[in-house]
Amino acid sequence: MSINPLLYFAKEIHDARSAASAQYRQLFHKQKYEDFVHALLTNIVHNAILKKFPNVIYNNTVPPKTNSRLLLTAITSRSPRLRTLFAAIANQVVIRREKALIFCQHPFKQMLVASCLNLVSIRTRALLSNMDASAKDKIVRQFNTRNQPADVKMPAKF
Repeated sequence: MSINPLLYFAKEIHDARSAASAQYRQLFHKQKYEDFVHALLTNIVHNAILKKFPNVIYNNTVPPKTNSRLLLTAITSRSPRLRTLFAAIANQVVIRREKALIFCQHPFKQMLVASCLNLVSIRTRALLSNMDASAKDKIVRQFNTRNQPADVKMPAKF
């Protein structure tokens, strides 16, 4: 089962070689997290309308890119797993001031979770399979060093 049932309406993201996946990867690497989530929601609503699935998000209306709170509300609206994950991470990182590791099954879900956490100012770094070894090593060193900015590290699942 997916971390977010809405991803059913964005099936092309599961092919890492697709043009859609490349677009999302580009937005993620440029740290345009609002654009990433907005593009995903736009894609989901478009495909839901084509499949005649009403109100996949509230009124099938994608929130503006400038409103991170509404973007997060829309992306988590049908996903109790994602809401629970974000609540647990907020408790661990924001309240208890501990670092966290999150393992994801799929690189796209890794980018989605990292983008959403960055939208709420929880600094997150993802170790993606297409990164070179030196970039991955830098993220690991930052995470393992005290008082470094990375609150959450998301290694690829082995």
